[in-house]
Amino acid sequence: MRVFILTATVALLTTSASPAFAADLATFQDLINRAETNVVERLQRDLGIRDSQKQVESPEMSTNSTSLLDTTSVPDLFSFALAFSGLTPSSKSGSGSDADAASAAFTGYTLWSALEGFDPLDPDEYCKQGSIWGRRLSFTAGFNNGEDGSKDGYVAGVKFRVPLGYDLCTSPAFAGDGAVKAAMKALGVANGKLRAAIIERVRADALQRGVAAIPHDETMIETSKATGADFANFIDEDPVANRLAAELAEELGGDRAEKAWAMDRATAEEIDALLNGNQFAIGFSTKQRDDGGTDEYAATLIWDHKGLIPHLDFSVNAGWELKSNKGAKNNQGAMLAVGLDYQRADRTLRGRRPFKASLGFKAKWLNDTGDTYVGQLKLVVPIAEGFELPISLSAANRTELIEESEVRATFGFTVDTTALMARLQRAALRR
Repeated sequence: MRVFILTATVALLTTSASPAFAADLATFQDLINRAETNVVERLQRDLGIRDSQKQVESPEMSTNSTSLLDTTSVPDLFSFALAFSGLTPSSKSGSGSDADAASAAFTGYTLWSALEGFDPLDPDEYCKQGSIWGRRLSFTAGFNNGEDGSKDGYVAGVKFRVPLGYDLCTSPAFAGDGAVKAAMKALGVANGKLRAAIIERVRADALQRGVAAIPHDETMIETSKATGADFANFIDEDPVANRLAAELAEELGGDRAEKAWAMDRATAEEIDALLNGNQFAIGFSTKQRDDGGTDEYAATLIWDHKGLIPHLDFSVNAGWELKSNKGAKNNQGAMLAVGLDYQRADRTLRGRRPFKASLGFKAKWLNDTGDTYVGQLKLVVPIAEGFELPISLSAANRTELIEESEVRATFGFTVDTTALMARLQRAALRR
């Protein structure tokens, strides 16, 4: 079945944004405290969504994926990828046939948020233990046309990122008074300026509503003295003012998280260094072919190292592959792949990601077949937030069934619905 049934999964992503603050009256100081916490939580969520190591492209098991090797994780909610090859002859003889592929991936976090009934993009929920564990588990399903005489195949896979090494939600950069919170305060995104901005706008709304009892002391909206007791009491007691203050705390806190990340390059570089580290995953994938074709199975260990040097990430895949040849002897053996990804730092946390360039090499040593060696150059072109165009050029010493060297150009189209939904939520908050 070549058409994916996406309706149920997409429905999980259309959950309306739930406010980070309760509708009940809260004290002004409590709103400020939660707004300052929200600055850090929002930054964690946005950095998680924008993580360049999350694989949106079709899995390596897919015959003509633009990705030569897999990474430890996929986008938080749901992603979809198409790949098309045949831009160059498939082999020296030019007799090869084109191969296309489609795949979809989602995480346990998608299912967990649906079962628990919370918005998966709510910053309050993003780094809770259940959410972290949900994102460690991911699933992939896909289809690809056969080539060079091979049968069409259906691809499925599961991957688990083990709780070792780096994790965004437990990074020391976000702990206590770590680098992120220190940067927020140094840039004036919390405390006085946040209070002042909220007080000024709540006061303007109250005056427009004709609330006679509102204090008129202008000193209360000075940056350094925005904690006037009378005005704070007014916000505590007036339901309209309280709700507006809560909404502003959410909106302004999120804006300041984004601005702080873009404003101070030195601080951002320091935080970048703390966000680098190792990630490990175990993966299992299979390709099932039609009409008695060869089925394939692979067990893979995956290692990603973010920030090998600034802006350069390193990945390794090592595993065992089995080809089940119906009616003939099976082929099995080892696989090793290494890759380097270069991408400039993402300083906006919104809009298109920076361009990404990749270099990869893969080797397979299966019994009773010739060894296979593949090299690949790839460029990922950002189109819009959540949409990218990967283009790869691969060279191999042989194809799957033909002992001839091959050069193949492949291009694709990927959709990351996590980034797309985050963009829609930002737009809704600003209406």
